Amino acid sequence: MNTVEMPDWRTADFVMFVRQNGGSLSRKRREREFTPLTDEEVGKLEDIVCGTFEAFEGASDSRSADGEAHA
Repeated sequence: MNTVEMPDWRTADFVMFVRQNGGSLSRKRREREFTPLTDEEVGKLEDIVCGTFEAFEGASDSRSADGEAHA
């Protein structure tokens, strides 16, 4: 999260809210809890969160129940 400076707890909240809202920060959360961020910063952070979890979830999808990776 080198894009903006936020306390760890705020970063965790941002990630959770973006994931709960299907990849974007809701307008309500944006207006109430993340007002110091610019629209550009919010967009970059949403992209980071989505990209990170897509890569993580894609990797877990390619593993079988025994933990072995399968192509």
